[in-house]
Order: sequence, then C-alpha cells, then structure tokens
Amino acid sequence: LKVILLGNLGYFADDPYSLSLAYYAAAQGSYYTGGSCYIRGGSQKLSDCLAAFIRDNGGEVMLNHLVTGIKTRNGKIYGIEFRKKNDKQNITFEAETDNLIANNSVAGVADMLPSDHGSVLKDQIREMEHGASLLTLYLGFNKELRELGNNYYSTCVYDTSVRTQGDIKINNRDDFSRRSFIFVDYSQIPSGLAPAGKSVGSVCCIDYLEDWEGLDRQEYYRRKEEVASALIARVEAFIPGISNFICHSEVATSKTIKRYTLNPAGSVYGFAQTPSRKTIDPALIPENLHFASAWGKSGGGFSGAIYGGYLCAVSVLRKR
Repeated sequence: LKVILLGNLGYFADDPYSLSLAYYAAAQGSYYTGGSCYIRGGSQKLSDCLAAFIRDNGGEVMLNHLVTGIKTRNGKIYGIEFRKKNDKQNITFEAETDNLIANNSVAGVADMLPSDHGSVLKDQIREMEHGASLLTLYLGFNKELRELGNNYYSTCVYDTSVRTQGDIKINNRDDFSRRSFIFVDYSQIPSGLAPAGKSVGSVCCIDYLEDWEGLDRQEYYRRKEEVASALIARVEAFIPGISNFICHSEVATSKTIKRYTLNPAGSVYGFAQTPSRKTIDPALIPENLHFASAWGKSGGGFSGAIYGGYLCAVSVLRKR
C-alpha cells in the first residue's frame, strides 16, 4: 500500500527516504483533499498571461536575452548587465533596478554577483543537494485515446522489481525498459492541447544528467530514439494499439532541461527537499535580492513555484 501511495513520488523527489515528510505531506495532502488543476492550453498560456500583465502595467518582456552580471553598490543591487543570447559580438547592455527578483537557480545568481556577495551565497548553498531531473516523452495522437478504451488521466506504472520503498531509488536509475513512469492522457480533460479528434499524452520518469553527458550528437539522438521506443512499448502493454495512432513524438531529457533553464544538473524542482535542508539567510545577501522560483523555500512544481512567487511579492511590498 505504501508503494502504491508513492506512485507519483516523482512529482517531488527520486527517493522517499531522503524526502522531507513535512514537505511531502503538505504537497501530497493537497492532492488528496483538493485535487489538482490544469491550465487549459498548457503552461505556455500561463506564461503568456504573466507577460501580458507585465506589459499592461508598463513593463517590458525581453526574450532571448541572457543576464551576465549583477551590479552592487554599498551592499545593495542597483543594476544588471545583459546581452542578446545569440549575439556573436557579445554587446553588453545595462539596466538599473530598485529590487532584483531572480527566477533562475541560486547558483546562477551567485555566479553573477560580485565575488564578495557571490562567495557568501555560495557558502550558504554549498551543502544543499540538487533535486531530481525528469525525462519526458511527448506524444501526439491522431485519435482521442478514450476511443481506445483508456479511462484514466494519470497512470502510475511500476516495474515488477519495485516491491518496497527502498526499491524506488534503485529503479529510478534502471534501464528505461524497467524504470517506473507516469503516463498522462490529456484527452481525459478539456486540456485545449489538441484539435478535435486528436490528443496529446506524455510519459514522464526520473532522469539524471550524467546519463546523457559525454554523448556526441549522433549518440544522443540514437539514445533518445531507443528510450522513446522502450517507453511506447510499455504504454502499449496497458493501452493496446496506442502506437498505431502516434503522429508525433519528442523526448526531452535532463540535458534538454539544463539547456533551456540553465539549472544545475537539469533539476526541475530546485534544491532537494531533504529534512536537513537549510534556507538562505536574508541577512547575508543584498537586502533587495529576492528569489521567486523552484529554488526558493517553497520548492518546485507549479504550486511550489507559484507560492514562492507570492511570498516574494509579499517580501518586496513589505519593504516599501
């Protein structure tokens, strides 16, 4: 029963024995008591809404730019340096600010701060472990999966080798033909991800960056194809015929996540939520530096990151 209840552990961590019980109980308890919500049209709709809100209130959203440095004076941040991401000339721009809200990794912020502030922040996070990463196989179907007899939005699949809680972490490093995963059929809800008569699904499991680093381009893509084939075959076992209706597939690995987020180890949940995890002492960092991301105290996932953003806003407003 304990193993069954941990079917969605991958939404929080890769090891039940290193996960904070208080954190897990609060997050999982919300599933049991209130269910979950899905943003119709996918997460891009949320990003579009936030960007529109910023613009409507006089702000600017700059895409394809990279912050390269944080400027401080008298213990406070007063600006940043940034450049266009693909600018071969590396022309640097500057912007001034009263408050800096960082939504990237804390390690990334530490690297961009001047050495006196950066070294202090690095010391605070030195012993904090990075959370797990994920591999996701995205599938497009030219049919709604409900027509194949699937009646479930989310299906947690364990390999037969997982018998106890202690087997979970071991299995998370097993071959993808045996690694546990979660299959989500978005046609079970009005997700807004596909036109009528078509549907979208995903297979998601724990992943580790070291399994993908060191591969050349050809090996990397070959390995992704192997993983996709293995996972599709396993979904076929409980939804017979599903592979006949796949019109598109794409694998995003921990390396993909690192590429797009710059998160260390491709972590999707920020720091690992261990019982011994410490919080960053605000007295030891510039007073107008704030964190609003999965790397904050409330952790990762939509709920964790959104709540972290709320706490950040409260912190900024209180200091006005």
